[in-house]
Parts: sequence; structure tokens; C-alpha cells
Amino acid sequence: MLRYLGVILLLLTTAMAPAAASQDFLVVPGVRLGPISLGMSLHELEDSLGSPDDHIAGNVYRWQQHFSGAPLIVILDGKRRVSKIKIYWDTFYQTSDGLHVGMLEGDIYATLGAPRTMRKWSHFKALYYRGISFTVDTRQPSIVTGMAVTSD
Repeated sequence: MLRYLGVILLLLTTAMAPAAASQDFLVVPGVRLGPISLGMSLHELEDSLGSPDDHIAGNVYRWQQHFSGAPLIVILDGKRRVSKIKIYWDTFYQTSDGLHVGMLEGDIYATLGAPRTMRKWSHFKALYYRGISFTVDTRQPSIVTGMAVTSD
């Protein structure tokens, strides 16, 4: 019952996603997610987002987004620069061709084709494309629950 409630809530927030990707919510594979660009320093991140809500471990930081309540995860490289940006359960961010969290897995395939690689664990899988990946909850329906921007 709770699983279905979660899917319903995600679908409802998808309906509230912006019709067109704005500057603040635009995802550019291999470049940026909203105002966060790959290569930014932790200092630049803090200037843009404020202090992180959590220092998870090593070079992994989490910000709780105030407009959506969803977590935004940033991973820094050895030079303390952004190397990966992840969002979960946040339907606001989208690519210029409309890809966003809350879509069905088939919509990703229809737009981008087959992924370069795929990894499965538990009831999730990750679809890896150049500069972007999508986390999919494989329980019915197979819904995109996360998105990440990377340099590869």
C-alpha cells in the first residue's frame, strides 16, 4: 500500500514539473544540473546552495532542497571539485528534451535509445549514457527515481 502511495505522489509531483526546462532546473548531460556545474569547488557550491545539510562520507555531500524536499547529492574528486551530481525524487530538473525523474523507463529508451551500460541491484537499475545516468525502480511501473550528471 505504501509503495503505491509513493508512486502516486511521485506521479503527482511529475505533473507539477515545469513545462519547459528553465535555467535553474536545466540538466545538461556532462555539464551541469541546474546551477551546479561539474568542476565547481566546494566553496562555489556553498556560495550557490549554502552549507551542505550533511557530509555523508569522504567527498560526498547532501543538500536537502527546500523547494522540493528532495535530496541533492554532490561527489567531489580528489581536487575537491564536483565530479558527479545526483538527484532523487525531484521532478523539477529536466533535460532540454524533457527527460526527468518521474518518467517511465520506456520514455528514456524512446528518447536516448539503449544505454551504454546498465547495472542492477535489489529492485533498482541504473542506465548509463554519455554524461548522464538514470536510476529506475523496477517494480511496476518501472519509474525513474533518480538522475545523475557526470563527465563520462
